[in-house]
Amino acid sequence: MKRTLTGIAAASMVLGAFAPAAFAATSTSYKVAGQLPIIVNGSVLSNPYELTAQDSGNTTGFFPVYYFNQALNKIGFTATWNGTTRTWAINAPGVDASKISIPGGVGTGNTTITVNGTVVKKINTFAAKDPAGGKNAQATTYFPAYYIDEVFNQLGATVSFDGTKGLTITGGTSTSTGAGSISAPSFTGQKVGTGAQATPAISFGDPVTVSATLTDPNGNPLVGVNALLDVVYYGGGAPTVKDANGNILSATNVTTSDGAAFQYKVPTNSAGVASAQISVGANLSASYMIRFEAPYNIAGTTSTLKSSKGYLSFVPANKLGITPLATSTNPFEATVSSGSDSTAGVVPVTVVIPPNSATAQAGVPVTFHFVNAGPAFFSSANGGSIGTNDQTVYTDSNGVATVYVDAASLGDATIEASATNYSSVQTTIHWSQAGIVNKLDNKTASGYQTSPSTDVYNANLGDNVTFQATAEDENGNPVANAQLLIANSELNGDVNHPLNSAHGGYVDSNGNTTDFPNVSVLNLSGSTNPSTLGEVVTTDASGNFSFTVNDYKLYSDGYYVYSIQGGVVQDLLWATQVNWQSGTNLNYIGIAGAAGEIKYDSNSVTGLTGQASLTYTPTNVTVVRFAGFVGKEAPLGDGLNQTYTLSTTGEQDAAIWGVHVDSKASGVPASDYVQDPDGGYWYQLNPGQRGVGSITLRVAQESSGSNLFDVYVNGTLIGTNTQTGWDNTSNGGDGEYQGTVKLAMADDDNGSATLTVSSSGKTATAQINFNGGLPFETEQVTPQIVLTNGQSQDLSFTLEDDNGNPIANTLGAIQFADSPDLWVTKINGVALTMNQSGGSLGTGSAAEPTPIPLWDTTNASEQPLTNGKLGYNSVNVAGVGSWSPNGSTNTVYAYSDSNGKITLTLQDGAVSYWSNDAIAGGGSVVSAPNATGSVITEKMWSPVGNETNIEADSSAPKAQLVIRQANPGSGAAAWTQVGVITFVGP
Repeated sequence: MKRTLTGIAAASMVLGAFAPAAFAATSTSYKVAGQLPIIVNGSVLSNPYELTAQDSGNTTGFFPVYYFNQALNKIGFTATWNGTTRTWAINAPGVDASKISIPGGVGTGNTTITVNGTVVKKINTFAAKDPAGGKNAQATTYFPAYYIDEVFNQLGATVSFDGTKGLTITGGTSTSTGAGSISAPSFTGQKVGTGAQATPAISFGDPVTVSATLTDPNGNPLVGVNALLDVVYYGGGAPTVKDANGNILSATNVTTSDGAAFQYKVPTNSAGVASAQISVGANLSASYMIRFEAPYNIAGTTSTLKSSKGYLSFVPANKLGITPLATSTNPFEATVSSGSDSTAGVVPVTVVIPPNSATAQAGVPVTFHFVNAGPAFFSSANGGSIGTNDQTVYTDSNGVATVYVDAASLGDATIEASATNYSSVQTTIHWSQAGIVNKLDNKTASGYQTSPSTDVYNANLGDNVTFQATAEDENGNPVANAQLLIANSELNGDVNHPLNSAHGGYVDSNGNTTDFPNVSVLNLSGSTNPSTLGEVVTTDASGNFSFTVNDYKLYSDGYYVYSIQGGVVQDLLWATQVNWQSGTNLNYIGIAGAAGEIKYDSNSVTGLTGQASLTYTPTNVTVVRFAGFVGKEAPLGDGLNQTYTLSTTGEQDAAIWGVHVDSKASGVPASDYVQDPDGGYWYQLNPGQRGVGSITLRVAQESSGSNLFDVYVNGTLIGTNTQTGWDNTSNGGDGEYQGTVKLAMADDDNGSATLTVSSSGKTATAQINFNGGLPFETEQVTPQIVLTNGQSQDLSFTLEDDNGNPIANTLGAIQFADSPDLWVTKINGVALTMNQSGGSLGTGSAAEPTPIPLWDTTNASEQPLTNGKLGYNSVNVAGVGSWSPNGSTNTVYAYSDSNGKITLTLQDGAVSYWSNDAIAGGGSVVSAPNATGSVITEKMWSPVGNETNIEADSSAPKAQLVIRQANPGSGAAAWTQVGVITFVGP
């Protein structure tokens, strides 16, 4: 009589979100449904608890507004929550709120959602404590997932919500392709000119107000933005700059692509206008180039808006003023003229004579003279040359005289202007080649934590750090569609000491990371094939570009930006450094089975199998391992003190049997531990039983050693682990990642169970399929098999445990006596093939037939191999079965199917197999001869009917089916004959 086990299947359902037809007042009665991830562009952003509540008779899922704000930030938008007015205000540049349409219209509810100030939806929300915040958590506002999904969709993202898989958000690009705009500088308060290069704004001592307007892609003003006012000077001191309220603004000395500049932060008003008043001291001459710029973020992409250039001069009484006012050490930058653009290099040089009292000095001759002409010449406004001789020009009604100078080649020129009764003045102009990237401007970075010095950033492991800049030519003109090379190296201190050994990678627009190649990062100028040296990026129409990098180890990495011209690497333009460091928060929980490295992104492991048992020992429990990470592949570091909650669901009998420690704790009864044959001890959670359904577990670093970690279960110290870093072992003192926990799962009948590990809002799961008990006996064996001359027939049977339960997906063993001419060609219908080097196709390796011979293949006189020796010494087909020769006795191992059934296809001679014998051409498929000779009869034996005796008989064969003449057991432990096989042998 076979023993049978019975079990009760437990079903569980996670309540998800439904789309209700309408919302009425929301009930504050809710249930905690468990944690679900919020996934943004492929990365888990958070793992909040979902609450479910009734609304108009429908059950729907709710999440805290905080997590939705986080998700919006990740796709380029911002939002604020006003708990007093119950308004969720979303700021979405590039989105036309008037076109947003959400099912059910605006509707009614206790909470209002606005986009760019426009009401788009009213919903019902409620306040509750976030379970992740612990017992002292303050109440927070919960939003219904369904309607928030619709809002995200209207912002350009693709959103889906699943009550078991969580909230997935991808994309988030703006509905506009622009990046806003910034107007040309305007000038008020000047006496002469508009601020254009040919007619500079000129003041005779009074302040001048400069302003620019910033708008988003839809023309809406950008309010409260700190625009940057660059006052480029060519010698002399800083002016006095005040904001619209009369406050004096402090200057920052910067180097821009237009030259050295004083930079000021000027906020925009309600109309999006940034305005500042500029003045200089009495009797001072000064000339400035004015430009506004503003960093702009749209849909997660940062670029810099730049206004056109404006020109401003201050001229004191009784002195000539010249614009531009530049020196040989700080020349005015210009682009050379060319055949395709004869006006590119034309620069107006303007001289103003201050008025006599209030009367403009009109009709006064001013002489312009080349002190050093270099490549320059006087020209018309259209670029036509009029030579290098002195030019005399009479002032106009405003007292202004202007000449034009031009150059068709590179170089400098100094021009002097003089007039009777005034001291002469000079300016210097430098002409350079246009359209060639030779400098970068607006260099910024994002995604880092701190910046200890210029171009050095500290960032958390696994985070993405993005660098942005504008590629410009020598004159500060943005260069569109230019190519740049990004190279990388691990550093020995700083960017000047690269190891020329790449580390980490660059991230594409889809979030995929590609490793950098090893290159000599400081010596790439002149190299060809730049795409083999790192990442190649292309500037947009405004000359802007960006690149994103990350790393998963504690390294300092340097990133080197080179220009590319005609496919050849040119100048090194930028070298910046990221020091990758451990974060302070748990970012991931990685989980794995008994073997293999735990990975940060392996937070869900399936396919684990275990054997159900009525007794539990370290040899028959299923091992699960997990660890916490602070970045990609970076374990929690020094000072680890992490608490995890572990629980099981699904198969109700499944339990956590024990937790592994390398050293036992004093004060804990010795009976609570079982020694692990591989080293260390198992702390049993319920000694003598299968275990418990849930525990809390804490791992804390010992002060006595950085690689010693105390393990607490439900607040009790159970022992210490010694861990020093991954080294492919899993024994005691195993060198696993710091903080790794190894635990064992057990069950006493078959079924599927899920282990959930949670901490700090992060979750990892392991699914274990418990099969029946250990393989013990075979049933439903094919009773008779008769084979002759190349015939084949299936031998099948069901693998069972000692309780008579079929065992699915489990390795069974079939032992054959010496059986010449007999082959196994298929297991469970899968033909046996393996890749063989060289292959019959003569290219690399190819799958070749590798049937299993069931006799002593080392015997050279065996007839079945006369056409060529066997070209393989074992068979191993993943998930199907395996074999290794063992003299005259051969054991075939095969996996049972979902019903516990194993099927072997047997063939008597005439099979095709891979041979490496010289007779067969040194590597080819040959055929065994037909089976001829006498008939061989073998019996098939199973331990069925003798469970008790064979359990006690340690000498019983390990195979579940034995094929040979003699009974494999004896006496009370004798096995039962279950079939017979006959075949022709030599």
